[in-house]
Amino acid sequence: MSQRPLFDVPKTALASYIYAMFKNSISLARRLVQPRLAAFCLLPVLLWALGQPRADTLFQRQAVPGITDYAAGTGGLALADLDGDGRIDILSVHDGAQTLRLWLNAGGFRFTQHPLQILDSGFTADALGPGAGIPNLADFNGDGLLDIYLTRARGRAESPSPGNNLLLAEGRFDTFRDRAEALGVRNFGSYSRQSAIGDVNGDGWLDIAVGADNIGDTRPGLPLHRLYVFEPAADGGFTQGVFADIGGSALIPGFGGPFACDSDQDRAGPGLLLRDLDDDGDLDLVQSYHNDMNRARWDDPCAAGEYRFGVASWRNLLRETGEFRFEPVYDNGLAEHGRMRYDPVRGHYVPLKHSIGLPYLSAGDVNNDGRPDLLAVGPTDPEWHVQSDPVAARFWLNRGEFRFRQATAAAGLGPLNWTYRRWERFFDTQLPRFPLIAQTACAQSNQRPLCQDLPLQAHQFYFGDALFADFNNDGWLDLLVTDRHEIDGAWDDLRNVLFLNRGGKGFTPIPPGLSGLDASGITVEAADFDGDGLLDLYLAADPRNSYKLPDPALPERRFQDKIYRNTGAFGASENHWLSLRLEGQPQRRLIGARVRVFQPLDSGCGAGPLLGARAYFGARSYKSAAPFALHFGLGPHAQADIEVRLPDGERHCFAARHADQEWTLDLSAAAAQDSAAEHAR
Repeated sequence: MSQRPLFDVPKTALASYIYAMFKNSISLARRLVQPRLAAFCLLPVLLWALGQPRADTLFQRQAVPGITDYAAGTGGLALADLDGDGRIDILSVHDGAQTLRLWLNAGGFRFTQHPLQILDSGFTADALGPGAGIPNLADFNGDGLLDIYLTRARGRAESPSPGNNLLLAEGRFDTFRDRAEALGVRNFGSYSRQSAIGDVNGDGWLDIAVGADNIGDTRPGLPLHRLYVFEPAADGGFTQGVFADIGGSALIPGFGGPFACDSDQDRAGPGLLLRDLDDDGDLDLVQSYHNDMNRARWDDPCAAGEYRFGVASWRNLLRETGEFRFEPVYDNGLAEHGRMRYDPVRGHYVPLKHSIGLPYLSAGDVNNDGRPDLLAVGPTDPEWHVQSDPVAARFWLNRGEFRFRQATAAAGLGPLNWTYRRWERFFDTQLPRFPLIAQTACAQSNQRPLCQDLPLQAHQFYFGDALFADFNNDGWLDLLVTDRHEIDGAWDDLRNVLFLNRGGKGFTPIPPGLSGLDASGITVEAADFDGDGLLDLYLAADPRNSYKLPDPALPERRFQDKIYRNTGAFGASENHWLSLRLEGQPQRRLIGARVRVFQPLDSGCGAGPLLGARAYFGARSYKSAAPFALHFGLGPHAQADIEVRLPDGERHCFAARHADQEWTLDLSAAAAQDSAAEHAR
C-alpha cells in the first residue's frame, strides 16, 4: 500500500507556515553545520515539501454545541463509554460552576447532555460543592457499571469540601451514591489530585493511590498521599468491605503517612502512576514531587520552600517474593531527590541538592520494545516555583529490570525545555516582555530577586499535561503537550504542541500550521469520537487555575473547552489501525493488563515482530481519564496478532485479526487461546 510522506505539506497552506518552518529549521541546522551552509543544506527539504501531495492539518477544531461554547472552566475530565452503546462519552467536572456533566455521544460529533443523579449524598451533579477536581473511572464492585472516584481540594476554611467521593453506580450508568465515607477513601483535609486505580496486592480487588499537592500554603489542603488497599468483607463481597491506607507503613516505606509539619519529611506530588515498570505482572508506583511555595513564609515549617522534591519509585515485590510489599528504589536512573534552603541575605532559595521538580507524569512505550517509558513535565517559573534546575521536562527510556536512562535530548524532546524566546520563532509570533501576571506573581513571591527582571521570553512552558498516543496510525506513539500559562497580552498566541514520532528514532515538534492545534489548555485526552479509526482530541480549559488577576480580565473564550477532529492527514487515513475492548472478566481483573500486537507469522500467535504495546488503565496522564479502549496504529500492516496478559499471568492470544475495525476480545475462563469467541463490531 502506498503511503504519504510523514510531512505531507498542503500547497495551499504554504504561505501561512512555510516561513515559520524555514526559520525553525534554520535554527536547527545552525547547530549542526556552519551558519553559511545552513540555508543551502535545507534547500532540498523545502523543494521536497513543495512537491508533496495536498493534505489538511492533522487536527481541525470542531464546534460542539453545549460543550465548546460552555465557558465554565474544566478542572477534570474522563472519557468512557458509560451507557454501553460502543461510543465514547464525555464526563467533565467544572470547578468554577461546581457541576458534573455527562454528554452522551450520538455519533458524528453530536453529543447530548444526559442528567446525572447522585442519591442521598449532600450534593448533586448540578451543585457539586467546593473543591471538585479530577474524576477517575472503574467498576469497583463488579456490577458491570463504571463508578467514579472524584478527588477534591479541601476548599475554604469556612466552607470546606466533603473530601473525595467514591460514587458507586446504583443499577444504572447515570445514577450514583457516594460511598467514600463508609469505604474509607474520603481523605478529608487533603489537597487530593490525581488518582491511580489498580490491583496492587493481587487479590482481585481494585485499590486506589492518591497524589496530593500543597500550593502556596496549607489552605487548599494538606499533601496527604494515600495508597488505599481494599479489604473485602468476611463473606468475600464488596459492599461491607473497606479500604485501608497502607501509606507510611512498612508495606511501602517513604510513601504517604501523616502530615508531619516538617520540611524534612513532607512532600507535595499531585501526579502519580501505577504501572508494571519491570514487566513482572505486578503494579509498581512512581510519584514525582514539586515545590510550589510562592505564598509561604520562608520560615514556616508546615508550608516551606524547603520541601524535598524529585522522583520517587517503588518496586512491587509480590511476583519476586510471593509477599506483597513495595521496596523504594534509589539507584535506577529514575529516582532522584532535591532540596533547597532559603538564604535571607540573597532573598531567595538556593540549592542544597539538585533535582528536577516536575509534578505531572505520563507513560508510553515510544520505541515499541514492550516496556513503558516515562515523561515528567511541569512548571519552572521562579515567581512561585522553587526548583534547583530550570527543567520543564525530562524523559526516561525503560531499560528493563526497573532501570531507566535519561534520554530527553536523545529522543528529540529537548524542545520541551525551550524558553519562549525559541517558541516565539516556532509559532511565528511575538509575546509581551513583562506581562502583568508575571509581575504580580513575582511581587508576592519569596523568589523576587530571581524574577523581578526576568522577561517572559526567558520563561519556559508551564506544562499542564502530556499525552502519548498514535495520532497518525503509523504504529508509533506520538506526544502532545499542553501549556497552561495564561498571559495577559498573549491570550491567542500560546499553543499546545504535537511531537510526531519518527519511527522510534525520536520526536519532531510540528508547527501549528501543520498540526492544526490553535489553542492552549490545562489537560488533553484522546479518543476516537466518530469511529473512523483516528484519534480525536478533547482539550480542557481551566484558566482560573493559572491566572488570578481581576484586571485585565480573562476573555470568555479562554474558559471554553475545545474538541479537535483528526482529519487523517500525514498518511494517517491510509495507515491501518485496531481498537480493542476487553470483556469476559470482571474489570477489576482487567485493569493493569498488558496488551501487545505483533506482525502475524506462521510460526505461531505472537511470534512475530512487536508492533506496539499498551497498558489497560483509565488514568494515563494528569487531570483526565482515558477510555477503556486500546488504540493501535499499524502502519502498512493489514493484520495483527493480539496478545493479552492479565495481571495474574493469564495469557490469551488472538491470531491474525483484521485491521481497521474494533474488536471486542472475550477473555472468559472458557475461552481458549486463539478462540473465535471474540467478535468484531
